[in-house]
Amino acid sequence: MRRYVLAGFVSCVLAGLFLGAVRFLDPPTPPAHNHWRGGMVRVGYAVEGNFAFKNALGVVTGESPEVARVVLERAGVREVNWVRMDFGELIGQLESGAIDMIATGMRITPARAARVAFSLPTCRVGDGHLHDEPPGVDSNAGGEPASGLCAFAFRKRDARLLEAVNRELRDYLGTPEHLHLLGQFGLKPDAVIVPN
Repeated sequence: MRRYVLAGFVSCVLAGLFLGAVRFLDPPTPPAHNHWRGGMVRVGYAVEGNFAFKNALGVVTGESPEVARVVLERAGVREVNWVRMDFGELIGQLESGAIDMIATGMRITPARAARVAFSLPTCRVGDGHLHDEPPGVDSNAGGEPASGLCAFAFRKRDARLLEAVNRELRDYLGTPEHLHLLGQFGLKPDAVIVPN
């Protein structure tokens, strides 16, 4: 009888060790949205003119951080941790998982879109959109003004966070509140992209 009890005990211990080893060696992949479902998102930014900077009080602000604050709060995010870095580091840090989102007035380009998922565009920028033109300068002199679309960037696998942000952007972009915010950072109303 003792042998059977001992054999049963040893079998249970071995089974537990085996299951523990399997769990340790091949842990389940958490859903990409777990961190933001918990109410916190790490947002990377680089100092970029009126798009992202720290004000005199040390608060991260600018067009991108302020729009991000609004839409993330509406998406249920309770805490945003701002991570400053050089512009050239942003996409690599996003891909590595060090940050969850980029909010810095990043223009959408084919090379960037191959690496990250962009949100709906938050604004259109060009020389004439940022500030009033000085006398004698015509940003349209060559025909079409030079412009680009700026958006937030996410890891491609973070579809739920991207969808939540896009849902809130659809409701926010072009509203009087949004237009007022753009004006605070020197952006003109024609910089607004209103999604369909």
